[in-house]
Amino acid sequence: MLKKILIVEDNDNSLKLFSTLLKCSGYQTLEARTSSDAILLARQEKPHLILLDIRLSLLNRFETLKMLSNEPSTKHIPSIAITTNPVDGQREEIVKLGFADCISRQINVKDFMDVIERHLRS
Repeated sequence: MLKKILIVEDNDNSLKLFSTLLKCSGYQTLEARTSSDAILLARQEKPHLILLDIRLSLLNRFETLKMLSNEPSTKHIPSIAITTNPVDGQREEIVKLGFADCISRQINVKDFMDVIERHLRS
């Protein structure tokens, strides 16, 4: 059974890039462009991991994380923040907010996959 990863990203190019990388690495991907769609998909599909763009509009992305963290059926799913380019100290701040980790939108394939695989193993 393939591990499922929910990608929550409103930029079509980034969504396609993340999805392609994950599918080529043997993962099943679920895609949401809005926070509300992400919450519904997470409840229905129970992914193993969530990648959440922290620049999402509409429902505040931190509210999205809070809702997922408080929902009994999704609170165990690690969420990784997608950021523009994390600067010193930003990762620690993101983790304090409740994310398991963060990755840069300016992707380094090896680093990206290392973060994904580390959180799927734990």
